[in-house]
Amino acid sequence: MSYEFYHNMTSVQKDQLCNGDEFQETIGQLGTNENMNNNNTTNSSLKRHATSERPRYSDDEDASNNNNYTTGWTTVPNNKQKKKSNDKDERVATNNSRTFTNSIHHREKQRTTIANDNNQNQHRINYNNIKISNYELSYAAEYHYSPFKLECEPKLNDKKEGAKLVNELLNYIRNDFKRENPSFSKPILVDLWWFDLEGNLQMIIKSTELYVYLCKKERYPSELNNIKINPIPPAHLPPQHTIILKWIKHSISDQDIKEELNINYKSLRSITTMNGTRNDRTRHVKVELLDKKDYELLLNNRKINLMGQLYEIDEFLPAPKILICGRCNQPGHIKKTCTNSTFDICRRCGGERTNAEEHKECHIKCHHCGADHISTDYKCPTLDDYRRQLIHELKKHPEKLPHHIQLFIPSEYRNQNDKIKIIQNKTTHQNYQQQQQYYNKNDQNQWPLLTQSPTTRTIEINQSLNETIKALSDELHQLKCRYKEDQQQIKEKYKEHINSINQTCMIIQQQQQTQQQIITTMTNSIKQMIFITGMKTTSAVSNVINKMKMKTNCNDYDEDIQQLARQTEFIKEMDSSFSIHINSLEQLADKQNEALNKALDNLLNDLNV
Repeated sequence: MSYEFYHNMTSVQKDQLCNGDEFQETIGQLGTNENMNNNNTTNSSLKRHATSERPRYSDDEDASNNNNYTTGWTTVPNNKQKKKSNDKDERVATNNSRTFTNSIHHREKQRTTIANDNNQNQHRINYNNIKISNYELSYAAEYHYSPFKLECEPKLNDKKEGAKLVNELLNYIRNDFKRENPSFSKPILVDLWWFDLEGNLQMIIKSTELYVYLCKKERYPSELNNIKINPIPPAHLPPQHTIILKWIKHSISDQDIKEELNINYKSLRSITTMNGTRNDRTRHVKVELLDKKDYELLLNNRKINLMGQLYEIDEFLPAPKILICGRCNQPGHIKKTCTNSTFDICRRCGGERTNAEEHKECHIKCHHCGADHISTDYKCPTLDDYRRQLIHELKKHPEKLPHHIQLFIPSEYRNQNDKIKIIQNKTTHQNYQQQQQYYNKNDQNQWPLLTQSPTTRTIEINQSLNETIKALSDELHQLKCRYKEDQQQIKEKYKEHINSINQTCMIIQQQQQTQQQIITTMTNSIKQMIFITGMKTTSAVSNVINKMKMKTNCNDYDEDIQQLARQTEFIKEMDSSFSIHINSLEQLADKQNEALNKALDNLLNDLNV
């Protein structure tokens, strides 16, 4: 409504607008129309109506704006005509009444189908006499840890060598494991180990902390006792480190979730879509975390923001395990106690499995029911009946479960009006359930007082001490890492200084050799020019004077000849003395060079230590 339109209205019209007279008239007309429609459609009923025009939770803004009242139901007359097969987009219309489309019709339809199946299965199972032993209940309740595999080169066949290898592995990881888990007080041991047919080592570890620690391949050594090992940890972590992200839209891929979680949770190990949870629009995603703190933080938050949308977080609980015989493929016993068959039965075709190679691609036909599936498939009615009876026994006797075990009941095995999804030992949570009451949050007087017992205070103190020990251990580890980094930087800087000193010494030695060469050249030149040339010149002058004396027969040249002879002897003595002195200096220089080289070598060796 524009301002000009409101300005041109009369005062009476403005009063009617403020009083809401037009809205009341509209509501009255709608009520009249609804009464007329109710009279015309007396046989109509409120039903869930699955439309084919748009899927659930449609993102079509125009269609959603046309339906402002989404109560989750639609009025459909019982005498509506069948729609033609070539007109799938035609809507079911009623006389001027509002149509409410159910946004969760698909989920409710699934629940109705499951409830009907449960009733049929319950009727069928009542006539089956399936006995569940305590061993079967214990097997169904326990968590079965997957083995760790160590590929060894060379292969192993000696038990003593295998035991030594396991002990060396535990000694290798002991210090780092205690640093990561300072509150761990149990012995660091392997529960079971053996050699497989290929000569590799396989281990069973039932300690959750050690199990999670060894799931990282970089924590293994590459070689132990001269044996090269290649670790192959299990594919999944225990349920204590697994959460479920519920109702994730298909538009958000697993890689998108991984990138979002890696920002705040560095211990993320794997993300997988859970089998059997996928529908037209959503699915459940299982997330595994190595760090217990990240797991508890996510689980306590109960919600998480992914791609700008809020999703629910729930803990992952395993379903009960079925004990299946490896010989006859029947549930409820093991191969050692099997009396149903004297030979191994192939679970694909049902024939005798004497040669395993022949049964890798044999025809699939269940030998329990004759259907086209393997005999150990949960779709088989034999396994389905046994699983249903097993869950029924667990629900009747939850006290047989260990105190730390919680089992998830699949939706197809729940009763129609039973909303319980978990089987657990009720005595474990009895005290907590008694204290679980509702109070007025704004009234502090109605809040219950927490009972402070000595045991509770001791537990709190122990938890605080464990956290303090963990924090101090982390701080010590950080200090060690920082000190190592500083030492490494100093060593690199010192190494560069040593290299510069070494280069300087080499330059000095080269200069010394050059100077020595120059001195040797100058000495040879001096000897050549002064002594040798002087002796030759004196000898030549003496010869000339002798020739002149012989021609003139005069004795006046005798004194000159004697003077030249004395000069020649002087030059020879000077030459000999100079040569001896030069040789002495060269020997001294060689000794000085040798001493200098030794000193430099010792200096460089000391710097490199």
